[in-house]
Amino acid sequence: MSELAIIPATALLILLVWRLALNELQWASRGRILPMGGRRRLAQSMLARRRRFPFFGWPFRDARALACADLLTQTGQYEEAECLLRPLLGRHRDIRVVGAARLMLARALDGQWRFDEADAESDSGLQLLENAGFPAGRLVLERAETYRRRGEESEALSVLRRALVRTDLSPAARDAISSQYLYSCLQLRLYGSALDFGRGLSEGSLTGPAGWSLAYAMVLAYARAGDLEKARSVASRLREPVLQAAAEAHILSAEGAHEQSVLAARMGLALTESPVHSQLRIAVVMALMRLQRLEEARSLAESAVSPSSARGTADVRLENAVWLITTARVCVMQEDWVAAGGYLEQAATVPRLGEYLRAAVRAYHAGVLGRLGRIDDARVEYDDAQEVVARLAVDKINGGEGDLLLGMASLMMGEAPRAEQLLSQALAKGLERTLVPAAFYHLGLAFEAQGRAGSAEDAFRSAVSVGFPDCYTTMAERRLERP
Repeated sequence: MSELAIIPATALLILLVWRLALNELQWASRGRILPMGGRRRLAQSMLARRRRFPFFGWPFRDARALACADLLTQTGQYEEAECLLRPLLGRHRDIRVVGAARLMLARALDGQWRFDEADAESDSGLQLLENAGFPAGRLVLERAETYRRRGEESEALSVLRRALVRTDLSPAARDAISSQYLYSCLQLRLYGSALDFGRGLSEGSLTGPAGWSLAYAMVLAYARAGDLEKARSVASRLREPVLQAAAEAHILSAEGAHEQSVLAARMGLALTESPVHSQLRIAVVMALMRLQRLEEARSLAESAVSPSSARGTADVRLENAVWLITTARVCVMQEDWVAAGGYLEQAATVPRLGEYLRAAVRAYHAGVLGRLGRIDDARVEYDDAQEVVARLAVDKINGGEGDLLLGMASLMMGEAPRAEQLLSQALAKGLERTLVPAAFYHLGLAFEAQGRAGSAEDAFRSAVSVGFPDCYTTMAERRLERP
């Protein structure tokens, strides 16, 4: 039976008109990804029409209110979205519409960092829709998003994984869940799981409405796994120029062609504002770091950091935390420990970070504090990072990256034997190819700190032999060239 067949006629009308209102996005962009500026203008236009003609189209008023609130939330206008949604909770009798409004209100409240209220609205909305027999696919996506907003990424992944074995999902719902599952795997460094799942995607999924999202996720997974031929094959499916540029930048970076990666990413940035713009900018910064053009990388990274007072939804918080960590990493490479510590302290204040990012912030901060001589503070941060990494390891999440983070932090704190143990574990568990030179280079430094010159030389040679051009490869070569 179709998911929509169980919905009464009145609720079906509301949902269909809501869908038509949301499709204004697609019409406005002529089938392309609408940039943030376009979404913001469309939201303001819809809001102005509601205020100017409050009784025009009254049968569809609530559906358009939901669509407008969705756009307002997407564009960071959280208070306006809340004002539109609150009246729906009291005047509408259909619990499906009230449930949908509560879930949207949860997003708007989350963007204002009113987390307790957001959690309550989300739980209430999910319960209403579940009781009303709402489409299973929508419930799964909403439940996974709720966990992700709370920073519980592994729980969100579990919800999506369980849903994929269900038999009552429509093809469109299954593809949407598949897309979210792939991105959750990538965020938690489960590259093998992403590839295993992606290889089983049907041609219909890759050519359907969610096809571009599935294809782009698979490009990232193949690039990080070092299977560049497959990455290029899947990238050929992308039709949006900005997505093509983003895919090409990631593939070139994985190849070690960092100069070309910078050019491809900057070409994508010049095309139009889009949801992948932040990824393009990060790709530029990472390539510049690998080329050791650190001043240029730092300037670009610092310009992307939001003020400490800025608020936003989970996606906004995630993006800002990533920029703060990236900027701090550039500062570490420049040995500007004070600046690095400042950025990491700001990152630590971002609420509801996912588990892996929280571990990364704590581990990097522990290392920086160690360099600054604040050993007691460094130990507190290190213990917190170690606890998160251990918890993720139980679920086989992040492979060797958690040990790599802790190993680098231990080295900066002056604990070379501990660093050697962790870095060796990271390499044994397996790392993304682009991280292997860093692991071997720091392992070499750990050996040097213990006076084991022969082992250090072997580690530096291993960093070079990976064949991935990187700043750590260059630094390892310089170590080997010393008399």
